[in-house]
Amino acid sequence: MSYEILSVTPDKGSNTGTVTVVIDGSRLDSTYAVRLRADDSTGFVLFADTFIIVSPDKIIAKFNFMCVRLPFYYIQCQIDPLFAPFLLI
Repeated sequence: MSYEILSVTPDKGSNTGTVTVVIDGSRLDSTYAVRLRADDSTGFVLFADTFIIVSPDKIIAKFNFMCVRLPFYYIQCQIDPLFAPFLLI
């Protein structure tokens, strides 16, 4: 694999507004999108409102959780807009 996600902080958030997430990894500089996928059968996906590639090893993403129900979520980064699968952690 040419890229990896090593950590995501924070690992908790509330549904009362924006949650900022820092993703640390390697070779993340070609990331096209960042999203959260519900860990249940609904298939619910929440895309980051904004994300900043700070360096090839760090992304900062902001998610609007206002009134979003709160199951567990997986963080996912899409590296290529057309062909690459989402990274999952």
